[in-house]
Formats: sequence, C-alpha cells, structure tokens
Amino acid sequence: MDTHALVRVAPWLVLVLTPLVAGGSARAEPLDAFVRAALVHAEPGRASRARVEAADADVTRARASLLPSVVASAGYTRHGEASEATLPSADGRARQVTLRPEDQLDGAVTVHVPVLDGRSWARLSAARADARASRAQRVATDESITIAVVRAYHEAVAATRVEEAARVSLTASRAHESVMRARRDAGEVTALALARAEVETARAAESLVVARAERRRARRLLRSLTGSSAAPDAAVSTAAPPSGSVRALVDRALRTRGLVAASRAALDRSEAEARAAGFAQVPVVAAYLTGHAGNATGFTDEQVTWEGGATVTWLVFDSFGSDAGRTAARARVEATRADLAEAVRVVRLEVADAYDRVAIARERVQAASRERAVAVEAERLARVELDAGTATSADVLLARRDAFDARVREVRADAELAVAVETLRVAVGDGPRR
Repeated sequence: MDTHALVRVAPWLVLVLTPLVAGGSARAEPLDAFVRAALVHAEPGRASRARVEAADADVTRARASLLPSVVASAGYTRHGEASEATLPSADGRARQVTLRPEDQLDGAVTVHVPVLDGRSWARLSAARADARASRAQRVATDESITIAVVRAYHEAVAATRVEEAARVSLTASRAHESVMRARRDAGEVTALALARAEVETARAAESLVVARAERRRARRLLRSLTGSSAAPDAAVSTAAPPSGSVRALVDRALRTRGLVAASRAALDRSEAEARAAGFAQVPVVAAYLTGHAGNATGFTDEQVTWEGGATVTWLVFDSFGSDAGRTAARARVEATRADLAEAVRVVRLEVADAYDRVAIARERVQAASRERAVAVEAERLARVELDAGTATSADVLLARRDAFDARVREVRADAELAVAVETLRVAVGDGPRR
C-alpha cells in the first residue's frame, strides 16, 4: 500500500479499532445504570432517605401521644422499725394491721388515657405533613441527582468521542507528514510544506492530550456521583422529549414536581403548627386508672388497691409565651406560602427554559451534522486534489483541521441535545430514569 492510500485508510482503521480496544478495558454501562447507582450512592440521596425515616418516626411518636400509655413503678424502703396497730373488726375481734413494715415493698401500675387534647392532634397533623414534605423533598433530591448524572454522563461520552476524533486526526496528520517527508526527499514539495505538516502533527498531538485529560476529568466526576467505575456507553441518550405545549408541560410539572409538592407539604405543616399553637391554652382532659400493691396495708388491711379518675390541665398564664408562639407560627405560615410561590415560579421557569433548550439543541445538531458532512467531504476533496497537484499541503491541513473541529462540534451538539431532553423530562416531573 503506498503512502497516499495510507493517508486515506488510516482514519477509518482508527475509527473501527478504537472502540474495540477501549471496550476491552472497562465494561460499558448505559445512562440508566449510572442513574440507579447514583440514587443509591450519592450522599444527598442517603440524607433524604434518612430524613424520610425520621419523619415517619415522628408521626408514630405524635400518634402515640394520643393513645393510652401504661407506666409501672416499684420501690423498696428500709425503715428503722416497723409500725403496726391493733384495730377492732366487725365481729368484735381485734386485728393487727401493718402501717409501716420494716422492709417496705411498693408497686404501682397506671394507665393514662388522653380524652381531649387538641394540641396533640394538631401536632400529629403537622408530623404527617412533615412526612409528606420529606418524601416530596426526596423526589426533588432524586431529580437533582439525576440531572447531575445526566450531565456528567454525556460529558464523559462527548469527551470519549472527542478523544477518538483527536486520535483519528493525529493518525491522519502523521500519515500526511510521512507523505510530505517522502515528497520533500523526492524534491516534489518544499521544506516549508513539510514544516507545516510537522506543525499540524504537533497540534493534533496536543489536541489528543487535552482530549484525554478532559475524558479523565469527566470520568472522575461521573465516578464521584455514582460510585461506579464502569465506562459510559459510547452512545448518547436517545430518550424522546415530553410532548405537549409549554403551558401543558408547566401544568403537568406543577402537579408532579417534588419541589412543588415539598413546598405544599411544608405549608400544610406550618398551618398545623399554627393550629397547635392556638391550642396552647385550651384545657387538656385525661383519665387514669392506677393499681397499687405492697406490704404496707394501712388501715384497709388490703395489699392490692386501685383508684381512677380524670384530670383537667389548663395553662392560664405563661407571661405571654403562648401569644408569642402563635405570632411566630403565623409568621412561619406566611414564610412557607412565599416559599411555595417561589417554587412555582422556579418550576415554571425551568420548564420553559428546558423546552427552549431542546428546540435550540435540535437546530444545533442539524447544523453541526451538515457542517461535519461538508467538512469531511472537503477534507476528502483536498486529499484528492493534492494527489492531482491542484491543491497544496496547506489546503489539506486546513481542511483536516476544519473536519476535526466539525466532528467535535457535532459530538458536543449531540450531547447537549441529550442533556436538554433529559432535563426537560425531569423538569416536567416524569421522574428520574430507572
């Protein structure tokens, strides 16, 4: 094979062999696998799951305050001396009772039953709202993790494809340099043409070094998010964007997005806390039943006794602390209403921006694809015309540089479109990819 044919064949050999060689070094995983790994591995996700667990436990604790409770106690007392008394019985016989034994044993069991406790009911409502907010916030956290992984994944894919394009360009530049050196030795071209070819080879080598560094950086970021050392699949995501108008997508997002749901639940929680603050000076009614057992029988001469009754607890005055609590609760309600309005505004803006980015990215992909096709054809024609003597080495070098730049722009445009589509999917509340 002559050197001219080598220049034409070398790039295609690299394109075919590079994925095979790279694929043997690490297993390739699709985007879905990285998202699943990140939802388990990422620290924000672990924190949100822990908050959900804590909120569920708070609901159980708040509910328990409205249910019967049982308290048991036992005690032992050593007295210096026993105290006894002799009392007449109904049949006229004398009986001896123990008022205070030398070794006194006591035990009691009390059942407490809340009857009327408005504040505890309001606290239960607040705890349930907090649990809903925690679950919605977990969804919002998963959405954020998904977007971060989508971007890191496609950065890694794009960096890998740019590295492949840089390797192709370097191989072609070296082959072209060999041709120019042979032609210079044959006296067909000047030393300047060879120098230009050498400069182009050095520039292509630098581009490959930069591309490799960018690939390592992108892989490192992806690994830090997911905990996975697998390589990303060579193909970008091909998920279809959500269909519908911007207004329809916004309405859909407001119904399903975790950010909005969390803000609504937070408003419910603050309103329940405000109701609880309003019950601060409302009487609390409870019933109780207590059983006693011990060896100090007293005048009843019974070792086991019981008693029951009801209590009313009423906070009459607390130096205006309850008033301050109600004021603070009302202020928190206003704050969470403002937070909800802000969440709605943010979601509306995110959906509209994501929708526009998809449209723009599609146009960029089409333009980049056309540019790459024209640039590759121009490179081919430059090589043909160089062989025919109607083009110079500088024409070939410029055409190759344009083709490499066009390939890079097409790769980045494909990645940007995939990121834009995934961002829109999450923005409208389709949820993380599973």
